[in-house]
Amino acid sequence: MTVERFFLEGYHDEEAYEVLKSSNIFPLVRELEFKYGLKVLRRSQIHTGRQFETAWQLAHKNGIAVCKVYAHNYGGRDGNQLEYCYRSPFYKKERGESSGDRETIRSVKISSLMATLTRQNVVPQMDTLVDRKMRQAGHAMEIMNRAMGSSHKSSDFDSNEIHALLLMALGKSPNSDWVKVDQNKCQVHLDKFEEADRLKKVKQEESARLFYKPFHMVGVDEYGDYLIGKFKLVQNGKDTQYETV
Repeated sequence: MTVERFFLEGYHDEEAYEVLKSSNIFPLVRELEFKYGLKVLRRSQIHTGRQFETAWQLAHKNGIAVCKVYAHNYGGRDGNQLEYCYRSPFYKKERGESSGDRETIRSVKISSLMATLTRQNVVPQMDTLVDRKMRQAGHAMEIMNRAMGSSHKSSDFDSNEIHALLLMALGKSPNSDWVKVDQNKCQVHLDKFEEADRLKKVKQEESARLFYKPFHMVGVDEYGDYLIGKFKLVQNGKDTQYETV
């Protein structure tokens, strides 16, 4: 076994690896790497409610952090056993003493902990996390379009005016005196509709320029780390999909 197997590419740390190998949590890290391909991103601290413990942050191979794992010596029924803990913002129990407690799965046996992770589908797949985060690109396009103004068409013509306009559009003359179509009102609405069409075209062009060609996206994940990637939107029928460049 080498540091390259357990640490995220670009984050190899021989000193940290030696600390990890000699720690109580290493067997759990080894199991998570074997079953889910999770890699060590960094060593950190986590407050367990009693004291701070050394924790190891694990991520998928693309760098998206998934969980922190740690061990302490006050687990079990009598509170004096070594207990393994898996904590993730992508998991929530219905009950718990705190938000941290609800995010944590514990067991004095690694096999039991791993069985719970599998049974409850706790560890999110890499593609699932990417899709979840890439939806923000769609929101960015929506925000840009809203900021450019509304391209929605609406009018305040009443039913009699619409009736008269329909007759005129079909080459017929309104045959009563109860309706009079105001040409100035028609011009105002025509200008407004023409502007809506122009704005809609600009939005489509800007969306294609900014999002349907490769673009960089910078975000912050659930742990406060920056995530930087290059993506583009791909239209697949009616669905918009995200492709990693």
